[in-house]
Order: sequence, then structure tokens, then C-alpha cells
Amino acid sequence: MPKKEEFKDGDDKKGANLFKTRCAQCHNLKESEGNKIGPNLHGLFGRKTGQVEGFSYTDANKHKAITWNEGTLFEYLENPKKYIPGTKMAFGGLKKAKDRNDLITYTIAPDPIIVAVANPDLQSPTQCHRIDNSRSIVSTTPLR
Repeated sequence: MPKKEEFKDGDDKKGANLFKTRCAQCHNLKESEGNKIGPNLHGLFGRKTGQVEGFSYTDANKHKAITWNEGTLFEYLENPKKYIPGTKMAFGGLKKAKDRNDLITYTIAPDPIIVAVANPDLQSPTQCHRIDNSRSIVSTTPLR
């Protein structure tokens, strides 16, 4: 019997592209952006199916009663209609485990942190660093 695939950390940059091309037309990730055709996905992990306020779910989604986490989302994204029969989500799924891993890694990555770096002689920020979730500097912008 083949080994069941499970979630593994993926590439959040590839996941960002997947979200943009496959998900963003129906879903938002930022809390302030609200629902679209699909529910807002901000705060998805730890929430039960069918629970986003203001979104009209099918009974199938409301009654599935699973809690979203990396594992449940990994399984769901392979074939949403098989995982929740009766869902109205039209998305056909991501068959490649790597794509699902990348997408999930992107959705759980915190927003990049912006850090102003002060010049000790001037006592004011002179440049801004954009730091990714691994705390690596992604870019530096001079402020003067």
C-alpha cells in the first residue's frame, strides 16, 4: 500500500505565486480584506469548517466539523469536492504534493517584518530592511 502523503514545509515564494494564480480571485488572506466569492482565509488554522462570519457556506461545509491545520488543508487541497462532498468550491485541486506544500507554507508565513535601522550618529532611521519569516534580510531601502 502506498505511503500517505503528508504536509512538509515548502517554498513560500512559489506558494505566493500559486496563491496569486489559483486562489486570489476567490480568497483573501488579510483580515481587513473581507470575503470574496470564497471566504477570507485569515486565521484559517485552528478554525472549524464553515465558520467565517458573513460567508454563506453549504451545509456540507458547516457540518464537516474538522479543524483546519496543515494536514487537513493538505488533504483538502488535493481534491476539495472529494474531501467535502457538497462544497460549492469550484476549484479542482492541486494534485502535486509539492504545490500543496508550497501553497500552505505561503499561507502560514507571517507577513514580512519591516525594520528601520538607525545610524547611531544621527539618532534617526537611515534605512529600512524587509525581513522574511526566516529573519533573513530580503531588501534594504535607504531613507535619505
